[in-house]
Amino acid sequence: MKAGFAVGAGVLLASVLVLGWAQNRPSSTALDLVSMLAQSVMVGAVWIGYAVYVKRATRPGLVVWLRRFRPDQGDRIRFHRALGTACFGFASAVTLQDPSFNTSLVSAGYRVWFLAPVLCVLWVVGLFALALLMYAAGTMNEGLFVFGILFWTALFVWGATELLRRRGVLSRQLSPEQTAVHLDAVRRGERRVGEGVEVIKVMESAGSERWKGAVAQALDRADLAVVDVSDVTPQIEWELREVFRRLWPKRILLVAQDDKARADVLSAQLRAMGVRDATVPWVQESLLPYPAAQAAWPKTNAQYADLVRRLRRAVAERVGQ
Repeated sequence: MKAGFAVGAGVLLASVLVLGWAQNRPSSTALDLVSMLAQSVMVGAVWIGYAVYVKRATRPGLVVWLRRFRPDQGDRIRFHRALGTACFGFASAVTLQDPSFNTSLVSAGYRVWFLAPVLCVLWVVGLFALALLMYAAGTMNEGLFVFGILFWTALFVWGATELLRRRGVLSRQLSPEQTAVHLDAVRRGERRVGEGVEVIKVMESAGSERWKGAVAQALDRADLAVVDVSDVTPQIEWELREVFRRLWPKRILLVAQDDKARADVLSAQLRAMGVRDATVPWVQESLLPYPAAQAAWPKTNAQYADLVRRLRRAVAERVGQ
């Protein structure tokens, strides 16, 4: 955190000094470009500082999050938000893509941090172009100009968000060997995810079960498996068997919605699947309940802070520092 803050503050200070120097010089095209670049870098200082923070705070380790796929999240709590934050500093979290959670803007933000100044320059250039067009057309109306600024800013934000969405999902159209190399890099901390969950998209063909191979590869390298057992579907049953076959029980964390987090019921389900280690005491110790619905504002932040705190403690106990 200190390194990221120091770099961000340093970049901001340097940009301010360059901007002040340029403004005290006779106007020229070159100085105008320098001023524009300084302003853009100044705006991107936070992003740059965050990239340094992620790089310094990333630790080797891999957490695999498994859960039922849903068509949409609705009013459900965004569990991935809490999980990514809780794992940060202990390990990198990954999951498979599904319709309700198909991208990670947080991890995408780290991947394209170097584009922050460029994006800011494009925004400023767009404003200059808007002013020049209105001046050339002879329609320099203040109200129209403000509307143009708002329209361009909204369009720019939409474009930047789309860029992050495209970079927030990792499309794995690779061979099993190449996928294994990638997961190994994540586990060693060479591929940084940030305070988010990396989304791996498994390209399926009709009747394909390639996702099982992706799950198996991830579990073989996992330091911790987080399995949501709120709804135990046939797919979740298969994943649970693989989790217990490939990982020690102390490397498994079960999570479930509050109203479905009954240790005796889950223990009976797991033992009926052939998981002998899933005794009631073990399930009680390894089960972390979470709220089913997202709290209304302003209680949302407190709800997520509590969930992050409990998750972080559970992850620390199983992955270690």
